[in-house]
Order: sequence, then C-alpha cells, then structure tokens
Amino acid sequence: MGGVMIGIIKSNELYFKLDLSTYEYFQSFGSESFVYQSKGKLVTL
Repeated sequence: MGGVMIGIIKSNELYFKLDLSTYEYFQSFGSESFVYQSKGKLVTL
C-alpha cells in the first residue's frame, strides 16, 4: 500500500500532520500536538 499520511487517530482524537503555517493556524484555536518518542528523541506531529 502506498500513500501519504495526513494524520492519525489516537484515543478518539484526530491529529493532523502539519507544516509550520498550518501548525500556527491550528494552535491559534487551542489545538495540541501529538508527541511521541522514537529512537530516544521526541517527535511532534
């Protein structure tokens, strides 16, 4: 299967993969980032 990831659903919440401009837009509405740890580093979506 090929494709592009645009977001994930975790615990009944939808998280979009964002760039800087869309991150600031969603943050202005109080949205929170999905953060997870991979290879000893924090990754933010």
